[in-house]
Amino acid sequence: MDELDAKIQKVLSTQDNELYGDLNHEPSFFELIGDTFHGRNRWLVVVAYVMMFVMFAGALFCGWQYFHTEETRAAMDWALGFFLLMMFVSGMKIWYWMELNKNAMLREVKRVELLIASLHKGDES
Repeated sequence: MDELDAKIQKVLSTQDNELYGDLNHEPSFFELIGDTFHGRNRWLVVVAYVMMFVMFAGALFCGWQYFHTEETRAAMDWALGFFLLMMFVSGMKIWYWMELNKNAMLREVKRVELLIASLHKGDES
């Protein structure tokens, strides 16, 4: 029976090492961005990205028109459009960075939960 227990412990320890090895892997910035496109809120991230690009293109257009207009009133309107669109893009970027931070925090909480569960499992045996 001791030989069987030793084999089981060996298999379990290799599985635990593989699992803990995955936990110690710190994802790169691009992996973090890719993770936001998976899960329940991927549609929201896609919509946010599309809106950011559209609004940024609109801001570039307003900036271009600002420098190529002759009238003061029209220049003020184009400058206001540029400012408002860039504020929208900035707000969306801040929201997206908060999403990245939330995902990183969830990953850390899950890592701690797993470590606590493995400590609890070790106490029972």
